[in-house]
Amino acid sequence: MSVTSPFLFTTCQVGAAPTLKKEMARIAPNLRFAFSRAGFLTFKSPKPLADDYRLDAVFARAYGLSLGKVGADPAAVVAKAKELGGGKPVRLHFWERDFYAHGKLPLGYELGQMSDAHRAVLDGLKRDPIFLDGFKAEPGDLVLDVVVVELDEWWIGCHRHTEAHSPWPGGWPSIPLPPESPSRAYLKLEEAVQLTAVPFR
Repeated sequence: MSVTSPFLFTTCQVGAAPTLKKEMARIAPNLRFAFSRAGFLTFKSPKPLADDYRLDAVFARAYGLSLGKVGADPAAVVAKAKELGGGKPVRLHFWERDFYAHGKLPLGYELGQMSDAHRAVLDGLKRDPIFLDGFKAEPGDLVLDVVVVELDEWWIGCHRHTEAHSPWPGGWPSIPLPPESPSRAYLKLEEAVQLTAVPFR
């Protein structure tokens, strides 16, 4: 079942929004800027977009159809998943937008950092049978995107997963840094390997 919406959401690094808006004006001039918070922007199309819409924006970390906002309500997320999937399981991507610019966190910048409250919500949601096991999307998956824009404001979206999307929630790979790794460059190398499926011999 295909999902459509005239609205598209994008997420980006805090501070990159002006650059993303310029990029969008160049590559998708039919989309008009609609709403934003730091690291989260939506755009409106004159015609409905399909869930397999492809956006080749370098500065958009993640994107998909925007289906509106809800309060901090896990039940609303489950209800939307059942509606979109028609009873079939969908993939869940649940993440917080960037709340700080790079280097502005007191203890440095860490990827995938979520509040304990949102981790508890995610743990509860992932046990619901309407969601596929695991968070890494596979080609063809219908992905339900839930972006924590404010602590009490979640935006719901979706996309059909293809190679044009990152397979990880919010575009951030969940890769642990091994203690024996000489530097954080390991994470970039591992991300590249996973994204491109490079064979090693």
